[in-house]
Amino acid sequence: MKVDLNKLKNHLISIKDSLETDKIILDKNISALSSIVERFYSENSPYQERVKYFTSAISQLKIFKWDNNPVYGFSTESIKNEISDLIDNIIQEIDSLGLPDNDFKIDKSINITNNLSQNQNQSLELNIVLDILRDELNGKQIKELKEILGGKEELAIKKEKMIDKLKSFGENVLAGITAGLITNPNIFTQL
Repeated sequence: MKVDLNKLKNHLISIKDSLETDKIILDKNISALSSIVERFYSENSPYQERVKYFTSAISQLKIFKWDNNPVYGFSTESIKNEISDLIDNIIQEIDSLGLPDNDFKIDKSINITNNLSQNQNQSLELNIVLDILRDELNGKQIKELKEILGGKEELAIKKEKMIDKLKSFGENVLAGITAGLITNPNIFTQL
């Protein structure tokens, strides 16, 4: 397969130029970059691993309707910058070394199907957890929990504060959340 390296680099540059902090546009950029990386780089290459990370990160931001994830410390802005850096690295590698030689063929339809079902399951389970939290907590309580998550402290300190805050809501709230999680068939079957 003969590839026009200039066309490939121009396509990568167009993806980089269209990067924005909007989650939907970023998701489209990640998909476009993913198709290039999957086509030219082996399955466990560092480039493929980074694209998988971007896909996971943007999915989390979309699910929680956040612009940043205070627990793991990434945001739409940091993802945008990391994608830009990754595209620069790929272009530099193409300029220096050309494309890698890959003598394998991957059935992408199977790969895509697996990714979709995993994302759907994770999304479903996460939505169940979010629904349970919304049922048991009032708006003020949710806001207090988000403030803890948005803090600058380390994860261990946030966890302690979260436990203390949940305890302060009372036994009935904690019991309701726990019972809702344990008795939900979609979660119970995974235990």
